[in-house]
Amino acid sequence: MNWLLLSIILIILCVISILSRMNEKLLFSHIKKLYPDEWEKFNITKMGVKPYEVLPELLENSIKQGFLSKQNDSLLAKLRMKFKLFKFLSLGLFLASILCLTGI
Repeated sequence: MNWLLLSIILIILCVISILSRMNEKLLFSHIKKLYPDEWEKFNITKMGVKPYEVLPELLENSIKQGFLSKQNDSLLAKLRMKFKLFKFLSLGLFLASILCLTGI
């Protein structure tokens, strides 16, 4: 097995994970600052579920088909595109690490 390649992939995955989290925080702060009414809708605790557990999914739904989808906000679109890119890269690198482990 190529352990060097696997360790490089895992390091890149860690960096992408950190960048993704930073991008997510920027997205949250941007929405909180520009759309406070929409942000308050997301911070409702229902049935003991903490808001930060479901917040990314609620925001993604709002950006896709809700209030935020109707806003002409270039920064919002840019941050969402980065978020998708990080997800895609993470998935690709994860699959590459599995292939590296199996020796294919």
